[in-house]
Amino acid sequence: MSSWFPPEASVQAAAMDRAFSGIWFGAVLALVVLVGLAVTFVIQFRRRDPSARGAAAGPVDRRLQVIWVLGAMILAVTAFAADLGGFFGQTVPPLGATEVDVVARQDGWTFHHPGGYVADTLHVTAGENVVLKLRSDDLPHSFTVPALRINQGVLPDRTTRTWFMADRVDTFAVRSNTHGTAPTALITHTPDSYARWQDSVSDLFATMDPVEVGAHLYLKLGCKTCHSLDGSRLTGPSLQDVFGGTFESRTGAMNLVDEAFVRESLLDPAASVRAGYEPVMTVFAGRIDDREIDAIIAWLKTISTFVESAADDAEVEG
Repeated sequence: MSSWFPPEASVQAAAMDRAFSGIWFGAVLALVVLVGLAVTFVIQFRRRDPSARGAAAGPVDRRLQVIWVLGAMILAVTAFAADLGGFFGQTVPPLGATEVDVVARQDGWTFHHPGGYVADTLHVTAGENVVLKLRSDDLPHSFTVPALRINQGVLPDRTTRTWFMADRVDTFAVRSNTHGTAPTALITHTPDSYARWQDSVSDLFATMDPVEVGAHLYLKLGCKTCHSLDGSRLTGPSLQDVFGGTFESRTGAMNLVDEAFVRESLLDPAASVRAGYEPVMTVFAGRIDDREIDAIIAWLKTISTFVESAADDAEVEG
């Protein structure tokens, strides 16, 4: 039966395959017995003489009833117990496992790796216990990696968890049961190749322009948790149309959101807090450098109609 599945690639896979095989063979055996009995009874008790009448039913044989019920119960309990250990092994992660936050959307997956690395593919070290904390930003999805025997639901407004330990270095397809979800992959590394991957993604500016880096930092730094991009209110104000606009602070002063204000808000967010919000924003001083701040500013300009309006006015005046 191993030919039915992709080659095992996790420490949990063998136990799950054994449980599946046992349940499958048990079901086939039950089917053969039931069909065999049905065929036997049809042949044995068929009406041979059209004028013959069946004999009156005799008393119920309680022994046969007990044997039938006990047999079904034993089969069900055996199937349950066969993978009970595998169920707990799959759902209860070991202590000290590496955690990766996973966000599913129809337009793609986002993986927040330890150290703040964000990517659209999942990167782990082979032989390392990894816990995935999964949630969806739109529709219900599933996180399915057949080679690792993982199939975990990913739901909106809820965090689900699963864990695994990949036992070989390879690239595995990640599938979802939601039509149209962009595909992604799980890439397992040796410790050295994982370190090289971290080095390659550390310098974002080597592969992205400033606007792309700014959008990437919005996810990497966790800004999405408190600041929406569609105008909706979260813990903090939305970033839609924020650059170039003005707002009233908690002290009653009016503030223009320009480059200097964005820089100050990132390094010392308590200096000026918008009215109606609490001063709970994370301080990013020492966590981001000037190039990254400039990239965030460049990105904020692209999602603000105030900047577009100013550019159009300048063209008209010119």
